[in-house]
Amino acid sequence: MLAVSGLAAVPLGLAPVMAQDATPTLSSDEYLAYLVTLSTPQESKGSASTVGIPSGFSLPHGAGFIAGALSDVRREGAGTNGANEADGSAAFGLGFGNAADAVGVEVLLSLESVDPSDFADSGSLHLKFSRQLSSILPGQVAAVAIGASNLGAWGDSSARDESYYLAASTTFSVGRLPGLLSAGYSTAIGTDDEEDGGFVGVGLGVTDWLSVGTSWSGNEAIVGLTTTTKIFKAYDVQLGLSYGDVTHNGSDGRWTLSMAIIDLDLF
Repeated sequence: MLAVSGLAAVPLGLAPVMAQDATPTLSSDEYLAYLVTLSTPQESKGSASTVGIPSGFSLPHGAGFIAGALSDVRREGAGTNGANEADGSAAFGLGFGNAADAVGVEVLLSLESVDPSDFADSGSLHLKFSRQLSSILPGQVAAVAIGASNLGAWGDSSARDESYYLAASTTFSVGRLPGLLSAGYSTAIGTDDEEDGGFVGVGLGVTDWLSVGTSWSGNEAIVGLTTTTKIFKAYDVQLGLSYGDVTHNGSDGRWTLSMAIIDLDLF
């Protein structure tokens, strides 16, 4: 399974990225949101991705990615100043172990300060332990995971509490269209990243390269789409665009643009 976000994406007219003076608008789960079902061959074409929530799957052994994301508004919460500024973050991830036979381990480093003047002044570590299981759906694969976010935080990221979650996912298909369903429970999620609650999301691959998804995370609805392509025959590139808090339950909503470059055979 793959995780992504966006660093080199064009900001679509957003204000300059200003992440160095407050807790970032992007939670760790944003990095883990765009999960692609590549670990198990399927008869369906393309892949499916969920949006804005963790998954029971983890990166396969030897896979790695570099990613980043850009949002048009900083999420309010512990340590924020509530400014309506654009906000950027970056992430680096590696996969270890074998979730099919034992346990898969995913290690993620997130950097919430990406301005050149104070690059990496804020950040944290994120861990996930995953195990693949037989799905209740014929011909599909499932997985469960436990994860921890915002570990060993430094800089402005230390203003946020550590977060822990349980997640379960299964692939499914609608005709020849692949799908991904995920659900679980997490601490410190929602619009302000301060509430405990459940999450659930579904993604459907509508073409060979495009997936659409919707999720409920704590107290907000999220919708988005993800595109996947391959470059130089070795790297997968994913672009994602999502809109958080669709119903404006706790905010005025936010756009997030993301990009990731993934190498399934990095080591």
